[in-house]
Amino acid sequence: MSYLYVCEQGSTINYAQNRFQVSFKNGMTKSIPAETLEVIEVFGAIQITTQCIQECLKRGINIIYYSMNGSYFGRLISTSHVNVHRQRKQAALGRDKKFCSRFAKNIISAKVNNQIVVLKRYARS
Repeated sequence: MSYLYVCEQGSTINYAQNRFQVSFKNGMTKSIPAETLEVIEVFGAIQITTQCIQECLKRGINIIYYSMNGSYFGRLISTSHVNVHRQRKQAALGRDKKFCSRFAKNIISAKVNNQIVVLKRYARS
């Protein structure tokens, strides 16, 4: 899998014929096969067409946005990885008082046991 970094200001990224294409202001175009792309990272004033965004969402390709200087703005992530059935089950368990009590006790017990291990390690030295 590959990453696509686009830094040249005024460039455009589009999708056509199963390829992501980057068009630069000087007329040059570069093309990447859709199957190989994992992430697109854009820096500054880069345009991404609607078709490109839709294809990225379908394929689970993240688009990460930065300023020209590299400051992180945010990311576009597909929700295809979301498991609705799991979320519904988690919400139902959150309303179950007995489950919540057992779960909280397990977390506290694990934290206490972990702290004991840490203190024993410090005691050795």
